[in-house]
Amino acid sequence: MFENKFDMTQEENVWYAKRLVVDSIWKEARLEGINVTFPDTAEIFEGRTVSGLSVNETIAINNLKHAWEYCLQEIEVPLDFRMLKEFNQLIGEAGVTREPGKVRTVDVRIGGTTWRPDIPNEQMDKEGFESMLRGPEGPEKGLDIMCWVCRKQLFFDGNKRTAQLAANHYLISQGFGILAIAENKLSRFRKALTDFYETNEPTPLKLFLYEDCLVGTDFSKERTGQKINEDKSKPAVPHLGPRKMDDIVAGATRASAAQAGRDFQGQNRNPQRGVGREDDV
Repeated sequence: MFENKFDMTQEENVWYAKRLVVDSIWKEARLEGINVTFPDTAEIFEGRTVSGLSVNETIAINNLKHAWEYCLQEIEVPLDFRMLKEFNQLIGEAGVTREPGKVRTVDVRIGGTTWRPDIPNEQMDKEGFESMLRGPEGPEKGLDIMCWVCRKQLFFDGNKRTAQLAANHYLISQGFGILAIAENKLSRFRKALTDFYETNEPTPLKLFLYEDCLVGTDFSKERTGQKINEDKSKPAVPHLGPRKMDDIVAGATRASAAQAGRDFQGQNRNPQRGVGREDDV
């Protein structure tokens, strides 16, 4: 059901992720309710300020940049509970979230549902998370990571951002693609996530993420130097160099930026600004 959709090595997936990192940050910011455009996200990523955004929103986007840098720098390090806490620490620094990197010790409520998560038991949850990581390899494990971290609500805030970064660390490390929830799919994601919270049945949410949010590309033809219907006797190119990779991924970046503009165009900016809270689902 959840077969590998793409043909990428870890190195190729890292290149792909780096070229789409601004798009990934923008989509995660929109998921958390920050009304920022793709071009403004790019400006913040490059270290420039943007008018119309609060200081807290700008910091939140910069924190996502630092978390993505950490994710890709540590891509050869196996994901574990310590790394999960580090992701939450990075996205919540400078007052963006309450007690970033610390497992919560009090009750929380989730907006849009009567379901309430249990207070975490750090040792038991650490064992449960790392037991899941020892399961069979495949894209489904990345989806399971996303679902598990979202529903556990381990932290005071930033659980969806933490879940997505952890899932992407695993997916990219295996060459399985990138999990990115587009602007025009946010309503469906929130509905599927709420249903998952209430039923603890992850399959509908996993199918949605797999079919609509797991993105990647196929490097196999470029890696071998062969094209469809090309004479198979043509010598294969033994290695896909960085310049060729850049050319491939640049096209995907341009397409993503164009779609981002179309998705955001004409939307009303919410006058009630502020970083999205985890109790908004």
